[in-house]
Amino acid sequence: MKKIIDYQNDMKVIAQFFDGNTALKKLSNISPDVVMMDIQLQDMLGIDIIRKLKKKICRQLNSLCAPALKMKK
Repeated sequence: MKKIIDYQNDMKVIAQFFDGNTALKKLSNISPDVVMMDIQLQDMLGIDIIRKLKKKICRQLNSLCAPALKMKK
C-alpha cells in the first residue's frame, strides 16, 4: 500500500506504526489529514485508535480502516 500511495504526486506516507499506543502518541504530534489503519493492531483495534485520535486532535480526520493483507509466498 505504501508503494501505491508514494507513487501519487499529491499524497505522501509520513509514518508507519505497528502497535496502537505508538500510533496514537506519534499521530497526535503529526496531526495528519488522512489515516489508513489496519482493523487489528498488536495491542488495540484500529477504529479505537482513530476515535481516540479524533478526540485528541479535536478536528475532522479522514480515516480508512482495512484488514491486513497477508501475502502468500
